Amino acid sequence: MRFDHYENETVVDLVEEYEQEISREQTIIAWFCVLSYVLSTVLCIVSLRIFRQYQKLWCLRNVIHFNFILCIAIHNVAWLLALFSNFLETWRCVVTFVLFEVIKFCVTSGFCWMFVEGFYLYMSVMHCLYAYKINYWLCAFVGWGLPLALSGRTLFEFFITQPLEDVMNCAYTDESLDNWSVALIIGIIMINLIILVVIIYVLIAKFRKVEQKEWKTISQLLRALLFLCPLLGISYIFTIYQPQEPLWLAKLVVYYTLVINSTQGIFISVCFCFCNDEVRTSITRSARQTYYSLSVRVHELRRKSLDGSQLTFLGSP
Repeated sequence: MRFDHYENETVVDLVEEYEQEISREQTIIAWFCVLSYVLSTVLCIVSLRIFRQYQKLWCLRNVIHFNFILCIAIHNVAWLLALFSNFLETWRCVVTFVLFEVIKFCVTSGFCWMFVEGFYLYMSVMHCLYAYKINYWLCAFVGWGLPLALSGRTLFEFFITQPLEDVMNCAYTDESLDNWSVALIIGIIMINLIILVVIIYVLIAKFRKVEQKEWKTISQLLRALLFLCPLLGISYIFTIYQPQEPLWLAKLVVYYTLVINSTQGIFISVCFCFCNDEVRTSITRSARQTYYSLSVRVHELRRKSLDGSQLTFLGSP
């Protein structure tokens, strides 16, 4: 009996340590996600400001980047607002419901814009003579209109089958996407994966024609993969299936999903805005013009100051 008592105490201690470890892991990943979402939102807003500031950047490719970054920014803001929506005293349930619907809309819209990015990239690489015929309004219909239609259909079915009191009383909190959106997202990932394979094949064929060292070719391919994977959503291919067993694999997939969701805006903003040669050239030119205008104003102020001091000196007795 004494042995059983000690054994029970050991089991209780192990369970408490395990729960503390899980709580510690969840706290770390939660703070990481919050900080990543905040940084991602800031970088997305700065990127949008840069694209809006310089009109010379408004080619179709950068306009598509702008819309994609805008979608990520809206998603991040809605996610952060939903995180702190519990502090609301009035209309908390309605605000939470609306924010979750905005988040689900932005998730679907983000993948649609990934498809637009992949389609435009494919046309630019494989059929460059026809790439200029791509219309922005067609891209906007795919990126914004199609997700809006799916969200409207889901909300219409919801308000037919569910009473409004469920929303008012927080009795309905469905955070999952509908089957049509899930099927659309999986299809987009598969199509973009094929586009990525085709583009990598074209790059390999191009690098083979150019005489250069093998390590340089590999580095260029890795750089292309680093830029294209977050743009085309290939990094989400590991999140299609959510395993339940074994436990370590289920936790790994969940943490991986949280990390790529919270850092997507960081990668997209850095790779396609701050590392964009056109953006850097425009910012450098603007900085030089600002420096030149300030230098001219400072020179004029100094000249006026010297002229005034000379007149004062000549007019003194």
